[in-house]
Amino acid sequence: VEQYGLWSLDVVTNADGEFYMAFTAMGHLPGSEDLDEGDLGRVNIGLAKCDAEGNLLWTKCIGGDGYDYAGELLIADDGTLYIIGLSNGEWDTPVKGDGYLNVLIVAVDSEGEQLWARTHGSAKAEDVSDACLAPNGDIYITGYSKGDFAGDIDEDAELTGYLLALDADGEWLWIDAIASEGYSLPAALTLNADGAIVVMGTTIDANGDDRQLFAMQYDGEGTRTAEVAIAGDDYYPTVERIALDTAN
Repeated sequence: VEQYGLWSLDVVTNADGEFYMAFTAMGHLPGSEDLDEGDLGRVNIGLAKCDAEGNLLWTKCIGGDGYDYAGELLIADDGTLYIIGLSNGEWDTPVKGDGYLNVLIVAVDSEGEQLWARTHGSAKAEDVSDACLAPNGDIYITGYSKGDFAGDIDEDAELTGYLLALDADGEWLWIDAIASEGYSLPAALTLNADGAIVVMGTTIDANGDDRQLFAMQYDGEGTRTAEVAIAGDDYYPTVERIALDTAN
């Protein structure tokens, strides 16, 4: 598959041990031969399914007329797959970015057939850092925006973080701004044993001198229930993933 120029890989498994891989691809993939050249942009989302032994079962090429990037891949109990990434193309809901990348959610069934697609964003660029599924099917996405995606923004903010909640059909439920002067960069997202949403990331002041780690907790209605910041002092802290102590 190296010939297709793949990146941004994420992997999930189903109850049978089969696994799905989402990635970003340049051009067409095997499985998209029935699509006309005009149906896809130059950069598209790829989806592959393998059996439990790693044998490739199929590949799909999914895309609009612009640039489409895969980021996160989620799987629901019923086998529905959610590909979460970025797009500046036209889908079921048009992008708002006027050439910039907005948040993209594509739902496909267990055989890779598209069920629906939604875009959410501002008139400027967004990015996606992490995503997770709630037991009730709600979808939580975190990342950051150059614009007013999460509402009014501080005039001194360069990038404003967000936590976005969507229902199982990709429709908007609520959003919360994770804001500071300078840069707010949520990086990781998970649910704790009580179903609360935990977001962690980094804030950086406009001069790049003051860096802090942050952790925030939300209930399912979008109310922030806890918040903590940890000063970076003489080091530059970053967050990659969250691990929870389920025993406590």
